[in-house]
Amino acid sequence: MTSKLSEQLKEIIDQFTPDVVGIFWITKQVLNRDLKGFDELNYLFDGLISQYLYGQLDEKHLERKNTFFTHNFNKLLFLAHTQENAQTKQQLIEHMNILRYNQTEERRKILVLDESELTIQKSLQDQYPQFIFQPIEVL
Repeated sequence: MTSKLSEQLKEIIDQFTPDVVGIFWITKQVLNRDLKGFDELNYLFDGLISQYLYGQLDEKHLERKNTFFTHNFNKLLFLAHTQENAQTKQQLIEHMNILRYNQTEERRKILVLDESELTIQKSLQDQYPQFIFQPIEVL
């Protein structure tokens, strides 16, 4: 029997192992349904992203950073979305300041879906060596 899940979704799901604390999703555009990876991440986060977008009547609210939570392997899993801008690195540091208190030896991997021009992964890895920042790609 063949699976109804797309190969792309299977590849992303396979990366969400028990050691993953969350994902940083950095895009060039505001949060919207046309972003690369939207469908896959929305699926993994139980439709919370599209539910959030349905509730937004004014696009100016979408330009701020967004954080979503779900469960993965019975542990809290976060998704932090930010649109590339002058404050992107600072916004991710704010997320890290919260996460570093919740990190364990078993759960210290953060997936990074980065479509920006900022090379954030390297600077985060240098600043937070207790975490593993792993890039993911969405076709």
